[in-house]
Amino acid sequence: MKKNYYLLLLLAFLSVNLIQAQTACPELLGNQSTTTLLHFKIPGGTCGDFPSTGPESEIFVTIGGLSATFQFLSCNGTNLKYTWLSGDDLTSDNTFLVFFPSLGPSPCGYVLGVLDPTLSSNDVSLNESVSVFPNPLMKDNQLTVKTPFNITAKLFMYDVTGKIAITDEIDNLNRKQISTSTLTNGVYFLQLVTDNATITRKVIIMK
Repeated sequence: MKKNYYLLLLLAFLSVNLIQAQTACPELLGNQSTTTLLHFKIPGGTCGDFPSTGPESEIFVTIGGLSATFQFLSCNGTNLKYTWLSGDDLTSDNTFLVFFPSLGPSPCGYVLGVLDPTLSSNDVSLNESVSVFPNPLMKDNQLTVKTPFNITAKLFMYDVTGKIAITDEIDNLNRKQISTSTLTNGVYFLQLVTDNATITRKVIIMK
Protein backbone atom coordinates (compact mmCIF):
# COMPACT_ATOMS: atom_id res chain seq x y z
CA MET A 1 0.00 0.00 0.00
CA LYS A 2 2.80 2.39 0.94
CA LYS A 3 4.62 1.60 -2.34
CA ASN A 4 1.50 2.48 -4.33
CA TYR A 5 1.17 5.75 -2.41
CA TYR A 6 4.73 6.79 -3.26
CA LEU A 7 4.22 5.73 -6.88
CA LEU A 8 1.15 7.96 -7.13
CA LEU A 9 3.07 10.88 -5.64
CA LEU A 10 5.87 10.39 -8.16
CA LEU A 11 3.43 10.27 -11.08
CA ALA A 12 1.69 13.43 -9.86
CA PHE A 13 5.03 15.22 -9.56
CA LEU A 14 6.09 14.21 -13.05
CA SER A 15 2.72 15.25 -14.50
CA VAL A 16 2.91 18.71 -12.94
CA ASN A 17 6.42 19.25 -14.21
CA LEU A 18 5.49 18.06 -17.68
CA ILE A 19 2.58 20.53 -17.82
CA GLN A 20 4.83 23.35 -16.63
CA ALA A 21 7.43 22.45 -19.25
CA GLN A 22 4.98 22.75 -22.12
CA THR A 23 5.07 26.06 -23.94
CA ALA A 24 1.75 27.88 -23.92
CA CYS A 25 0.31 30.47 -26.26
CA PRO A 26 1.31 34.05 -25.42
CA GLU A 27 -1.59 35.48 -23.42
CA LEU A 28 -1.51 39.03 -24.82
CA LEU A 29 -0.53 41.10 -27.81
CA GLY A 30 1.78 44.02 -27.04
CA ASN A 31 0.88 47.63 -27.81
CA GLN A 32 3.34 47.76 -30.72
CA SER A 33 1.36 45.19 -32.72
CA THR A 34 0.31 46.18 -36.25
CA THR A 35 -0.86 44.25 -39.32
CA THR A 36 2.77 43.94 -40.46
CA LEU A 37 4.52 43.58 -37.08
CA LEU A 38 3.08 41.22 -34.48
CA HIS A 39 4.10 41.92 -30.89
CA PHE A 40 3.38 39.22 -28.30
CA LYS A 41 3.85 39.49 -24.55
CA ILE A 42 5.44 36.37 -23.04
CA PRO A 43 6.76 35.44 -19.57
CA GLY A 44 10.35 36.50 -18.97
CA GLY A 45 12.96 33.88 -19.76
CA THR A 46 10.85 32.01 -22.32
CA CYS A 47 12.39 33.46 -25.51
CA GLY A 48 14.09 30.11 -26.11
CA ASP A 49 10.68 28.50 -26.60
CA PHE A 50 10.22 30.46 -29.84
CA PRO A 51 12.89 29.58 -32.46
CA SER A 52 14.66 32.47 -34.16
CA THR A 53 15.94 30.48 -37.17
CA GLY A 54 14.84 27.57 -39.32
CA PRO A 55 11.33 26.53 -40.37
CA GLU A 56 9.90 26.99 -36.87
CA SER A 57 10.89 30.68 -36.87
CA GLU A 58 7.95 31.40 -39.19
CA ILE A 59 4.40 31.64 -37.86
CA PHE A 60 1.18 31.37 -39.87
CA VAL A 61 -1.61 33.89 -39.25
CA THR A 62 -5.16 33.63 -40.57
CA ILE A 63 -8.36 35.68 -40.32
CA GLY A 64 -11.55 35.57 -42.37
CA GLY A 65 -10.04 33.60 -45.24
CA LEU A 66 -6.90 35.78 -45.36
CA SER A 67 -3.58 34.26 -44.36
CA ALA A 68 0.02 35.42 -44.06
CA THR A 69 3.40 34.17 -42.92
CA PHE A 70 5.42 36.17 -40.40
CA GLN A 71 9.16 35.78 -39.69
CA PHE A 72 10.79 35.96 -36.26
CA LEU A 73 12.18 39.45 -35.71
CA SER A 74 13.31 39.64 -32.09
CA CYS A 75 12.74 38.46 -28.54
CA ASN A 76 13.86 40.52 -25.58
CA GLY A 77 12.62 40.02 -22.04
CA THR A 78 8.85 39.72 -22.35
CA ASN A 79 8.61 41.09 -25.90
CA LEU A 80 8.35 38.64 -28.81
CA LYS A 81 8.08 40.15 -32.31
CA TYR A 82 7.45 38.83 -35.82
CA THR A 83 7.47 40.77 -39.08
CA TRP A 84 5.33 40.15 -42.20
CA LEU A 85 7.03 37.88 -44.73
CA SER A 86 4.47 36.86 -47.34
CA GLY A 87 0.80 36.27 -48.05
CA ASP A 88 -2.27 38.46 -47.66
CA ASP A 89 -2.50 41.86 -45.98
CA LEU A 90 -4.28 41.29 -42.67
CA THR A 91 -7.40 43.32 -41.94
CA SER A 92 -6.92 43.35 -38.16
CA ASP A 93 -3.91 43.86 -35.91
CA ASN A 94 -5.44 42.20 -32.83
CA THR A 95 -8.01 39.56 -33.83
CA PHE A 96 -6.79 36.43 -35.64
CA LEU A 97 -5.53 32.86 -35.31
CA VAL A 98 -1.79 32.14 -35.08
CA PHE A 99 -0.02 28.84 -35.65
CA PHE A 100 3.33 28.62 -33.83
CA PRO A 101 5.20 25.54 -35.22
CA SER A 102 7.02 25.11 -31.92
CA LEU A 103 3.69 24.83 -30.06
CA GLY A 104 2.22 22.06 -32.22
CA PRO A 105 -0.74 22.00 -34.64
CA SER A 106 -3.29 23.80 -32.43
CA PRO A 107 -3.65 27.55 -33.08
CA CYS A 108 -3.52 30.45 -30.64
CA GLY A 109 -6.66 32.58 -31.06
CA TYR A 110 -6.73 36.28 -30.18
CA VAL A 111 -9.72 38.61 -29.85
CA LEU A 112 -8.94 42.31 -29.38
CA GLY A 113 -5.39 41.43 -28.37
CA VAL A 114 -6.25 38.88 -25.68
CA LEU A 115 -5.80 35.11 -25.94
CA ASP A 116 -9.18 33.39 -26.31
CA PRO A 117 -8.92 29.72 -25.18
CA THR A 118 -12.19 28.90 -26.96
CA LEU A 119 -10.77 29.93 -30.32
CA SER A 120 -7.44 28.29 -29.55
CA SER A 121 -9.03 24.92 -28.85
CA ASN A 122 -11.34 24.84 -31.88
CA ASP A 123 -10.44 22.97 -35.07
CA VAL A 124 -9.60 25.38 -37.87
CA SER A 125 -10.94 24.74 -41.34
CA LEU A 126 -8.07 23.85 -43.66
CA ASN A 127 -9.93 25.63 -46.45
CA GLU A 128 -9.67 28.95 -44.59
CA SER A 129 -6.01 28.59 -43.74
CA VAL A 130 -4.33 27.64 -47.04
CA SER A 131 -2.17 30.43 -48.44
CA VAL A 132 -1.05 30.67 -52.10
CA PHE A 133 1.48 33.36 -53.01
CA PRO A 134 2.57 35.46 -54.75
CA ASN A 135 -0.85 35.94 -56.30
CA PRO A 136 -0.92 37.46 -58.86
CA LEU A 137 2.39 35.89 -59.88
CA MET A 138 4.15 38.74 -61.71
CA LYS A 139 7.74 37.52 -61.89
CA ASP A 140 9.83 34.36 -61.57
CA ASN A 141 8.22 30.94 -61.98
CA GLN A 142 7.62 29.77 -58.41
CA LEU A 143 4.21 29.66 -56.77
CA THR A 144 4.19 28.73 -53.07
CA VAL A 145 1.42 26.85 -51.29
CA LYS A 146 1.55 27.06 -47.49
CA THR A 147 -0.60 25.42 -44.82
CA PRO A 148 -0.45 25.87 -41.02
CA PHE A 149 0.52 22.23 -40.47
CA ASN A 150 1.90 19.32 -42.46
CA ILE A 151 -0.52 17.76 -44.93
CA THR A 152 -0.47 15.12 -47.66
CA ALA A 153 -2.40 16.11 -50.77
CA LYS A 154 -2.54 15.90 -54.54
CA LEU A 155 -2.15 19.18 -56.46
CA PHE A 156 -3.86 20.06 -59.72
CA MET A 157 -3.64 23.32 -61.68
CA TYR A 158 -6.49 23.83 -64.16
CA ASP A 159 -6.78 26.49 -66.85
CA VAL A 160 -10.11 28.28 -67.50
CA THR A 161 -11.20 25.58 -69.96
CA GLY A 162 -10.89 22.91 -67.26
CA LYS A 163 -7.78 21.34 -68.74
CA ILE A 164 -5.14 20.15 -66.24
CA ALA A 165 -1.99 22.23 -66.72
CA ILE A 166 0.10 20.97 -63.76
CA THR A 167 -0.06 17.97 -61.44
CA ASP A 168 2.02 17.62 -58.28
CA GLU A 169 1.68 16.51 -54.68
CA ILE A 170 2.47 17.49 -51.12
CA ASP A 171 3.92 14.70 -48.98
CA ASN A 172 3.61 15.48 -45.26
CA LEU A 173 4.78 19.09 -45.66
CA ASN A 174 3.36 22.50 -44.83
CA ARG A 175 4.98 24.31 -47.77
CA LYS A 176 5.28 23.43 -51.44
CA GLN A 177 6.78 25.35 -54.36
CA ILE A 178 5.24 24.79 -57.78
CA SER A 179 7.07 25.64 -60.99
CA THR A 180 4.87 27.63 -63.37
CA SER A 181 7.48 27.92 -66.14
CA THR A 182 5.23 26.00 -68.55
CA LEU A 183 2.20 28.25 -67.99
CA THR A 184 1.20 31.23 -70.10
CA ASN A 185 -0.38 34.35 -68.64
CA GLY A 186 -3.97 33.97 -67.53
CA VAL A 187 -6.31 32.71 -64.83
CA TYR A 188 -5.87 29.24 -63.32
CA PHE A 189 -7.44 27.23 -60.52
CA LEU A 190 -5.19 25.44 -58.04
CA GLN A 191 -6.83 22.48 -56.35
CA LEU A 192 -5.52 20.58 -53.30
CA VAL A 193 -7.15 17.22 -52.69
CA THR A 194 -6.66 15.52 -49.32
CA ASP A 195 -8.41 12.48 -47.87
CA ASN A 196 -10.89 14.77 -46.10
CA ALA A 197 -11.18 17.94 -48.14
CA THR A 198 -10.77 19.65 -51.50
CA ILE A 199 -9.46 23.23 -51.49
CA THR A 200 -9.51 25.47 -54.55
CA ARG A 201 -7.72 28.78 -55.08
CA LYS A 202 -7.82 31.09 -58.09
CA VAL A 203 -4.33 32.00 -59.32
CA ILE A 204 -3.44 34.76 -61.76
CA ILE A 205 -0.26 34.51 -63.84
CA MET A 206 1.04 37.86 -65.16
CA LYS A 207 4.74 37.24 -65.89
